[in-house]
Amino acid sequence: MRLKVSTLLLGPLSIFSILLVFKASNEPILSIFSGTWVDSFFKQFDTGNSIIFGLSIGFLVSVFFYILVVWFPNRQRKNLIKHNFKEQYRLFKCDTISILLGACQSSYDGGLPRKLSEQSEFVKFFQEPVGSDSRNIRWYNVLNGLKEHHLKELLVVMEIFMNEIAYVLNNVNINEPEAFAFFKRLSQAVYQLKNSTVDYDEIKSLSNFIWEIFGGFSFIDGRRDYDIIEVMINKI
Repeated sequence: MRLKVSTLLLGPLSIFSILLVFKASNEPILSIFSGTWVDSFFKQFDTGNSIIFGLSIGFLVSVFFYILVVWFPNRQRKNLIKHNFKEQYRLFKCDTISILLGACQSSYDGGLPRKLSEQSEFVKFFQEPVGSDSRNIRWYNVLNGLKEHHLKELLVVMEIFMNEIAYVLNNVNINEPEAFAFFKRLSQAVYQLKNSTVDYDEIKSLSNFIWEIFGGFSFIDGRRDYDIIEVMINKI
């Protein structure tokens, strides 16, 4: 937060330094401003003009090199990592949904995982009743059909995503405390699931995690109508 505040101060300080440069300069003011309030405003100080001029120029040069050498490359790098993280999250959702579909049905349309990556479509599809019993929704078929090999694939996909989160946390200066804390908690939650088995309680924990991420359901906040991870990625 301190870094963000100091960066924001560079603009006003730079403008102030430019004004001081003109005021302390020995150069005559433009004739069109002669005799106006601008002329009186930029009248030189009684003393110390050369010192003020030198300090102001030095500050402006430092700001220029900071933007050129530090701020701009860091900005580019941050945007690149952020764009890649968004793409990795999209792949994580599609890969996870493909595994879930494989657990509940033998075949499906190739574009279905991408479609179900949308939160509303995910909820609609997996809460849809199947069979003669209206209480039996498709998600129950997923949980009942989740075998060892499905679980292993899921855990691999989740571990890859966890590594992506760790990379972002280690390589990006996240100035938003809420986003930083969120990704730390998400990384910990994924890590806690890495040794899950097909045991009922562990599958239930995995199910709750998936619904919180893909379905927008939180036991604390209730149902969300937005993708919380996408929101936090945009805050990076």
